[in-house]
Amino acid sequence: SVGIPYHLPISASHALCLEAAGDSSAVDADAQALAMGVLGRCMQLIDVVASEVAAGRDCIDQKWRPTRPAPVAEPIKTGVLVKHASPGHLLSSPQVRYFVLTDGLLEWKKDDSPDSEMLGALRIEGSTVVTGSAEELRVRTANDELVLRAPTGSKTQVGSHSLKPPGAELHAWEGALRKHILERQDPDARQFGQSPCLGRYCNLDRTPYKDAAPSLLAWILEGDDAPVGISTDIIARYAAKIKVLLQAATDVLKTQPVVSEVSVPAKVFGDIHGQLRDLLLLFHFYGRPDDNEEDGDGEPMSYVFNGDWVDRGRHQLEVMVLLLALKIVRPKHVWLNRGNHEDRAQNLRTTKTGNAGFNEACADALGSKQGAEVFEAFQSFFEWLPLAAQVEKHILVLHGGLGHGEWTLEELKEVERPLASSDLSVELDGVVYNILWSDPLQLKPENRRDPLRSFGVHDSPRDRHFMIMKNFGRDVTQRFCKTEDLDLVIRSHQFHNTGKG
Repeated sequence: SVGIPYHLPISASHALCLEAAGDSSAVDADAQALAMGVLGRCMQLIDVVASEVAAGRDCIDQKWRPTRPAPVAEPIKTGVLVKHASPGHLLSSPQVRYFVLTDGLLEWKKDDSPDSEMLGALRIEGSTVVTGSAEELRVRTANDELVLRAPTGSKTQVGSHSLKPPGAELHAWEGALRKHILERQDPDARQFGQSPCLGRYCNLDRTPYKDAAPSLLAWILEGDDAPVGISTDIIARYAAKIKVLLQAATDVLKTQPVVSEVSVPAKVFGDIHGQLRDLLLLFHFYGRPDDNEEDGDGEPMSYVFNGDWVDRGRHQLEVMVLLLALKIVRPKHVWLNRGNHEDRAQNLRTTKTGNAGFNEACADALGSKQGAEVFEAFQSFFEWLPLAAQVEKHILVLHGGLGHGEWTLEELKEVERPLASSDLSVELDGVVYNILWSDPLQLKPENRRDPLRSFGVHDSPRDRHFMIMKNFGRDVTQRFCKTEDLDLVIRSHQFHNTGKG
């Protein structure tokens, strides 16, 4: 019910804003172009989600089957035709008009000049009927009819538009209209193909997906150029593009500190867990990166994504591809904190417990061979992720918690990356592990009668791994904030019991 106006699909001006705001000149040009394309298409998906909500078709991410955004309305066909009187219409004489066929609309203007206004239009639907002959073309809808003929006589040009022979021109228009009507008759014509489960197939050239429409991941990576069907070569191409994004984003992370320094204004996003639709809704309701949003002083908006982007959800790779593109395009205003699920051991553990772990998500989308390679490439990226972000020096953002709290930000800033899965439990004597995993003590009614349950440091019920994970009381947080001159600590890692997340 938040009254946010819809946004138009990304335009050239939006793309320029993204590029200018990104300050990503150090990124490889091919990776930059790929990231810009990914980001532009994901911004179009925000409009799809917004229209679904407005139409009352809300759903959870697991059941989401989005409609592929229509391409930017490039004309399907243009040309000069003579508009004649149709039954029931008064027309004193035939009119030479410049016609433009776009997605679902046939409109006409006085001429083809850029400032020429539209004089009329006919909506093209799946039920539109086209009948043609060598002399005449009729386009009939439920409520209207157009009678069109090709220009005749000695004129060979109208405005800047050259005229073709009458018969050829009408035939070309008839073909274009019939093809477009057929496309609009299929209600699933712009549906994405079902997300494939390729991990079970040894030979991707012999799967039941050889004629499948492009999946959501394929469209995000390649747009309307994504081919129909799945083969070893096509999947290898998708995997190669993901690796390009990973390498570029990792190169950016290597130039930035383990504790990110974030400027205000800033927005902080919690766990996403592969739920792309939820992430797009957050952008829709609370501001999207292509708005080039600024505060009253003209400072651009910063975005902090506080870990746990993978495991469990249906669109894990799609979420990661979007976050990689954001980091590449806006390296100084998009910040990625590591969560406890950005870790090989936790990915494998999630799969073992019966949920969709990230390793399984990669294999299902890209096959066992390419999926395993992409999964390993992501682990190298995860190992370079920052562990925390400091917003204007006085707000600390980390995924899990403070643990025992007996550490300083200066010590954390000295931690060296890459941090492999096996390093997390021992680095800084377990502090890094607690930053990813620990929780604050819950202020439950029974704890109020026993203050010892709400204060101090306690063993965590989560800790079945290394016996170093801690739960911490409010006194630990207050002492840490006072020592480090912090006003606030922001964490993720849990959802509130009364929430709907």
